[in-house]
Amino acid sequence: MRRSAGGRGATATGGDAPRRLAPLSPWRPAALLLTLAMRRAARRRPEAFARLGEAARSTIIISADELPVVFVLRADGPRGRVTALRRGEAFKARAAIRGPLADLLEVFDGTLDADAAFFNRRVVVDGDMAVAMALRNAVEAAGLDVRDIFAGLPGDAFLAGALVAAAGLLSRRGAPAEAAAA
Repeated sequence: MRRSAGGRGATATGGDAPRRLAPLSPWRPAALLLTLAMRRAARRRPEAFARLGEAARSTIIISADELPVVFVLRADGPRGRVTALRRGEAFKARAAIRGPLADLLEVFDGTLDADAAFFNRRVVVDGDMAVAMALRNAVEAAGLDVRDIFAGLPGDAFLAGALVAAAGLLSRRGAPAEAAAA
């Protein structure tokens, strides 16, 4: 990812236009699950989403180094949406946040301080820093953790544990490109 002209947005490069994943992609259910979790959190904690201000209508890329997709987030409260797109496709966003999946999950649930992760370069933010900060403040105010993604589903605690364990394994193994080069 690179910073766009003027430093006000982030662009992931690859193709000419964003393309959604094929209908049978295993990432579509993940994006739907994340969309539902975000909307559920917005209904339960509207004051946290109010902290987003204008950033609520901004597009934010969340990119875990180990995954072949990126998640495009529009955190517009109960109208919010998460979409999964192929890594390398060209699309614009106001901000992009990337890093190892385990670190992103720890920042999400508060076990890793977001500022420390940023300043130690464990998590990289490109684009409009104010948008990324608004998202961080809203997530912290909502008091969310990984279990909230799966809340209400049968086996939600097991699913949350499995996600955290998988993220740890992927992070220790390294990103796909690094693994292929080794």
